[in-house]
Amino acid sequence: MIKVLIPDKHDSYFEDAAGEFSSMWKRITGERPEITTNGSDSCDMVVFGTDAENIFTHQMIMDEVIPGFRLRYGTDDYHLLSALRGTQNLLFIAAGNIRSRFYAVYDFFERRCNCHYFWDGDRIPDTESIDITGLDVLESPRFEYRGLRYFAHRSLKRFQAEHWDFEDWKREFDWVLKKRLNMTMMRIGIEDLFQKAFPDIVPYPEFGTKAPERFQRS
Repeated sequence: MIKVLIPDKHDSYFEDAAGEFSSMWKRITGERPEITTNGSDSCDMVVFGTDAENIFTHQMIMDEVIPGFRLRYGTDDYHLLSALRGTQNLLFIAAGNIRSRFYAVYDFFERRCNCHYFWDGDRIPDTESIDITGLDVLESPRFEYRGLRYFAHRSLKRFQAEHWDFEDWKREFDWVLKKRLNMTMMRIGIEDLFQKAFPDIVPYPEFGTKAPERFQRS
């Protein structure tokens, strides 16, 4: 049996990340780990939060069960760190911000369960158990901005982002998060939308009239 430990005093994003971890675990093994704030349990645990966020994590550093984390707070860094306390296996998921907390979840299942996240769907294999031991993984992105640019393609709906609905974009951003990206750009087909929206900044000539001199090609 394994449980997922979150801080006693936590924001909703801890519950979201822990819930996603628990859901992924169930998809793979068929069993859903309980999410708890009780750090006194003796079963194996996955612990969310740095020592600044989780009192249990802080205590494990004070007890020299773990040395601490090598991440930059306020960034997309995250650290997956395994430890052993007596016979209890622990996996610490520490993140520099909310977004990288989810990066760490998906990375763990990619490393330990051979999960893969493709644009047209996830590959989630089945297994009876998942190993949480032996991990000391620090991920620190080399680029601050990592993203995609969507063009107004005239083709099938799946490639035509300007025609996607809310559910399509939810699915897209879910995949973007799993691939550890942090930015998207959308180029729509209405090239003159900015001019129409802000005519006081960039005057938009009426159809059939001559454009202002500064917009004419020499």
